Amino acid sequence: MFFSENFMLGAGAVIIQPSSGKVVIVQDGNSWFLPKGRKDLGESIEQAALREAYEESGYRCEFLPLYHWTNAPVHSRLVYGQKHTEPLHVTITSYAARRNRPPGEYLTFWYACQIGPGAVRELGTGMPDEVGYIGHLVTYEVANRMLGEVERTVLTAARNEWIRSIEIDEQIRTAEAQREGTIEFE
Repeated sequence: MFFSENFMLGAGAVIIQPSSGKVVIVQDGNSWFLPKGRKDLGESIEQAALREAYEESGYRCEFLPLYHWTNAPVHSRLVYGQKHTEPLHVTITSYAARRNRPPGEYLTFWYACQIGPGAVRELGTGMPDEVGYIGHLVTYEVANRMLGEVERTVLTAARNEWIRSIEIDEQIRTAEAQREGTIEFE
């Protein structure tokens, strides 16, 4: 159990470009990471995810609806035919005491996001301490090599759910075509 002084809420994004299958990772010198950060006062977790994704990567993205498990009310199990944009992962990282802040836990809610085929990285989108951040659109394999273990896990989960969602969409299209009699069988 955590009192408010012992936790921070944050949000992160796995940004996928569906047209290419590439993902966005951020570079700061020799460090590579997925865009993430603390939510601002009065900001929703969802707003924080989109803001942090933009600030740190330079790419404007939107949520990528997927078929994945959620324990949100009404949707207590995977429901085919109903995509959603609930968080797909949560990480918890301990942080040490600093100045007037006691130690605690940093909870990051991770979302799947997407950019279009013609997405262009904008410059100067970060906060003053993020001016050296560079967003890169890379293959999954490259991202998997560059990221640390926790973020590789988040990336892989998002990518797997995206691929599975494509497969489910195809199954739904095939079933609908069969019902309409537009598919001929040999």
